[in-house]
Amino acid sequence: MKNLFIPFALLLLTLLLPLRGEPQHAPQQAPPPQEERKDAPLPTVVLISLPACVTAVMEDPQRAERLFLAYPYPRHAFLLQLEKEIEKELKAIGGARMNELLQLRRLQNLVSKVEYLYPKVNSNAQLRKAFLRLNGLADDLPARADDNVYEILDAQLWMPDAVLKRRALRQRPETRIAGSNVIRLLIQIQLDLAAALFAASADQPEMRTAALIELANIAGTPPPEIDCGRAPSSIPGNAAPVYQETSFPILDLYTDLFRLTDWSPF
Repeated sequence: MKNLFIPFALLLLTLLLPLRGEPQHAPQQAPPPQEERKDAPLPTVVLISLPACVTAVMEDPQRAERLFLAYPYPRHAFLLQLEKEIEKELKAIGGARMNELLQLRRLQNLVSKVEYLYPKVNSNAQLRKAFLRLNGLADDLPARADDNVYEILDAQLWMPDAVLKRRALRQRPETRIAGSNVIRLLIQIQLDLAAALFAASADQPEMRTAALIELANIAGTPPPEIDCGRAPSSIPGNAAPVYQETSFPILDLYTDLFRLTDWSPF
């Protein structure tokens, strides 16, 4: 009997051990192969750059004019009337450069219109599509316009009024032609009025930005373009254009490849 008890005890112990240990699980089977996801990745929000937009305007003004034809650019009535008087004086003076000067002025006005419309991109879906098309992108991309127009222009117009006026009379090409005394006087009147409108809009950010855009326009301030390092026209004594590097070496790697910049990773 004793000899039978020992094997029986060992067998019982063997059966009871699994009950005291970890719970036993059924052997896991490999999961069925999942179908490859067909969902497209979520698109990244494109940051529309104001300098890049201005560059696109300068490269193809006719296209930019068509894109923004439906959007008004309200200007002060008296400033607009003085603008028409300047055009009238240019036509009266005539000369070989008249058409060129008129085109330059219209281009400056178009750049100012784009600067005025730029802050409205985030609240106007149709305008956002126009800005995407301006930059050669599909108009259904999610996009934002986060550049501060006021800060960009204010950095160029920080000097005292007297200095700004002297610089404007040097920068405006209309003042460098013979018989332009009346034009110089009209520009000075415009500058004084634009400066007064700017000073009067201190507590209204949108009006203050619009007044600063107008002031930059009248002063002939160079627009905030992106320097893409394009080769300039031929220089006398050189058989081919001389390439000029930009102040941003990273842009030299992608010359002519883009109109938008996304600085968010930095």
